[in-house]
Amino acid sequence: MFDIICKALSFVCIILLGILFRRIGLLDEKMAIGIRNVLMYLTLPCSIITNFAVSSDIDITLGLIMVWGFVVDVGMMAIAYLYIGRKPSDKDSVYLFGIPSFNIGAFALPFVQNFLPGMGVVTACCFDAGNAIICTGGEYAWVTGRKSGKKGIDLKYCAKQLVSSPALIAYVGMFLFTILGGKLHPRIISFLSPIAQANTFVAMLMIGSLFQLKLKKEYLSHCARVLSIRFVIATLLAVFTYYMMPLPLIEKQALILLYFAPLSAIAPAYVAMVDGDSGMASCINSLSIIISLIMIPLLTVLLHIGL
Repeated sequence: MFDIICKALSFVCIILLGILFRRIGLLDEKMAIGIRNVLMYLTLPCSIITNFAVSSDIDITLGLIMVWGFVVDVGMMAIAYLYIGRKPSDKDSVYLFGIPSFNIGAFALPFVQNFLPGMGVVTACCFDAGNAIICTGGEYAWVTGRKSGKKGIDLKYCAKQLVSSPALIAYVGMFLFTILGGKLHPRIISFLSPIAQANTFVAMLMIGSLFQLKLKKEYLSHCARVLSIRFVIATLLAVFTYYMMPLPLIEKQALILLYFAPLSAIAPAYVAMVDGDSGMASCINSLSIIISLIMIPLLTVLLHIGL
């Protein structure tokens, strides 16, 4: 338990370091975006590749976890639509982007990497492959279609976003490569490992450097509703996964940690793109990070992870 607390505190300290650097001017917005790009285009893909490469128990059933990640997000989108109803509101986009999807690659994955062995990380990667279909394009394409009065989803936009996601390409590419019997040369793994090991630090520093919490009075009720819905869904998913899903314990533990990840980091940008209240979306995103920083370490203790 002490090791878990130390690791969690280390993550919090790196996030606080990012916040401090932003406040005192050592990091500006351009630098923060640069750190995000390093994560998305370098450290995260390398981390995905090396984790798949060193895991020996990968089989086709992990493909079902990819499907599960997609199904969970689609289900959460449906809940968001049911909640807002048919009456249009200027706050609709906050719910449509705030309730579905998870920030796994830049937040939950570093926790899983540090708290669980290899198969837990691969499970997280497979779930995020399904999640990424929604949070990197599918969700936005569906919402814009709804606002324009069109039925269905803008497949062209969605496909464009998906093929431009390095993490999703790494997830799917490595899964197929491994399933087909491919093995990376040990020297390639050795070359990529130092970059992959930097992923946790870069991810937490990025979260801190982009963290903005402007808690206005008019935000409170909407923030509480979105986060409460996410928490209830996460709890129900955790109970279902632990007691009903026929998976090894490590894979169940990984999935449960993912359910309590913050909402997608892209969500506030998407809210702004559809002329929604991006300030409120950013507030919800920041609050979800704080909640996750408490819940994920707590869950590692409750699930006896690493004990």
